[in-house]
This record gives sequence, structure tokens and C-alpha cells, in this order.
Amino acid sequence: LVDEAELAAREPHIPDLSASRVGTGRELFSALREKLSGAEQGATCITF
Repeated sequence: LVDEAELAAREPHIPDLSASRVGTGRELFSALREKLSGAEQGATCITF
């Protein structure tokens, strides 16, 4: 496997999704993502 020091030195890859705003299903869920509460509040879009 990979040495721990080498693994710790790696930078995470953050993909550029700006070109994928339409056509990959992202547009279907954009309204839900805007309404989601934070993880500490349960990450829900339903208000009680």
C-alpha cells in the first residue's frame, strides 16, 4: 500500500464542477440543496 507519510503529504483532488451545472442531474436537485439545513440540524429540507 502507500506509505503513511506519502499519503499525508498528498493534496485532495477537488474537481471543477462549474461546467456540469446542467445535464448531470444537478439541476434537478438544486432547489433541494438550497433549502437544506446544516448537518448539525439534520441536513433536511423539511421544516417541522
